[in-house]
Amino acid sequence: MRNPLMRAWTMAVLFLKPSREARALRFIRRFVSSGRALDVGCGDGRLLERAAAAGFDVLGVEPSGKMAAKAARRIGPERVKVGRLADFDLPAESFDLILTVSYLEHDPQPREALVRMHRLLKPGGICAHKTPNYASWLRKTLGRRWSGYRWPEHVQYFTPQLLGRLLTATGFEVIGRQANPLGDNFWLAARKR
Repeated sequence: MRNPLMRAWTMAVLFLKPSREARALRFIRRFVSSGRALDVGCGDGRLLERAAAAGFDVLGVEPSGKMAAKAARRIGPERVKVGRLADFDLPAESFDLILTVSYLEHDPQPREALVRMHRLLKPGGICAHKTPNYASWLRKTLGRRWSGYRWPEHVQYFTPQLLGRLLTATGFEVIGRQANPLGDNFWLAARKR
């Protein structure tokens, strides 16, 4: 950001590019357009707020009390649970959509989290996951300077193929993928079998 040209470029991209939440919702709506949605690791609730405005009945789970408080201010305290997904006994088959945005790389037991999500989804329900792309060109080029390396916060690293195999092993069928080879992240969408 010290370079004025890079600062100008960054500001132009931020101004012209749709928000992360808008891009996420556009990807999600390719597979499900309404219903009950659970955001695991909902952060400050911006995506939930946008999903609610688009017609979803939303619930967020957030381990950080500080971030959960921000989400509660956005979408209402009754729609945010503070803790990890494993901390709550949510009813089985009660969601049409479960999404994780920059969450799975933080979970020390992603397989168990996906099994839990599978139980919570209605038959044919959709899960959508965004995570850093360990197979990205940027990671290969930047090496140790890659932005996806954030120890000790990131305890897992995924490629689209690896996460796809994990989803398949936990009862899902991968139905959508968005992975820009020049980007740091990828999205996968899967349907409960």
